[in-house]
Amino acid sequence: MCVKRCAMTPHVLRIHGRYRVPHPLTLHQLSAWLGCSSEEVHTLMAARRFPHAYRDRDGQWRVPMADAAAYVRWSQRERREAGTLELPAVAVH
Repeated sequence: MCVKRCAMTPHVLRIHGRYRVPHPLTLHQLSAWLGCSSEEVHTLMAARRFPHAYRDRDGQWRVPMADAAAYVRWSQRERREAGTLELPAVAVH
């Protein structure tokens, strides 16, 4: 199998001459994965937090898993810097 990453868009793979986005999420799946409402996901989409989101052939939004993971990392970093990130409790013996 011939698989190559595209230099300009690393979230896209070229497999057998066709371009594919591995594991794209629907907005419903994304809201479940992030643990937020679909309205919040639409707000994030409007704020362009998922730069590689696209519409499929049926007109449904798809978000690459890489964009979702990048958003989670960004969100955690922002909350950590603001001091609102809850860290797991560590038992001290």
